[in-house]
Amino acid sequence: MPITRNMSKKNITEQDMETASVLINLHKDNEILSRLKNDKDTADKAITLSQMKEEVDLLKQIKEHTTNYNTLKMFIDMYTKEMDNLEITITTLLSQVKTE
Repeated sequence: MPITRNMSKKNITEQDMETASVLINLHKDNEILSRLKNDKDTADKAITLSQMKEEVDLLKQIKEHTTNYNTLKMFIDMYTKEMDNLEITITTLLSQVKTE
């Protein structure tokens, strides 16, 4: 880039012009890199939120199935106890029939 008379008066050299050009390009590159980093951070957050939602859904399913399991286990335990009582009663009655 040619040096104008005004630039000569202000002691601006061609090296100063090249330096300014390099600094401007570095600034532009830095802006581009900053935007790319922000885009990446936003995408990472979206992925993390998505993974967290999936995990919450899995935990809800686990809770639901655990509740169903516990309910069924309670019924089975209750009926097993009742079956044991009936077996004792039947055994007692059978023993009385054999002795008479």
